[in-house]
Amino acid sequence: IVGQNPGSRVNIRHSPGGYHDGTYGLVNDIVSVLGYGLGPECKTWFRVKFSGSEYVGWIHQDYIRTLDHQGGLWD
Repeated sequence: IVGQNPGSRVNIRHSPGGYHDGTYGLVNDIVSVLGYGLGPECKTWFRVKFSGSEYVGWIHQDYIRTLDHQGGLWD
């Protein structure tokens, strides 16, 4: 999870662009990407899984940086 301030909160949602129930990740958390989809604004949302808690939710494209299958960064 990326952001300007290490340790700051990033909202995790139940669906792409869906409601937020208070669940969050922290900047610099490492997550596994399970998939992606488009939200109501045609923005990309990533379905992620947290390794420690096993929690699964959705995070907006602005707050994630992934490695593609060739090892390069995909923003």
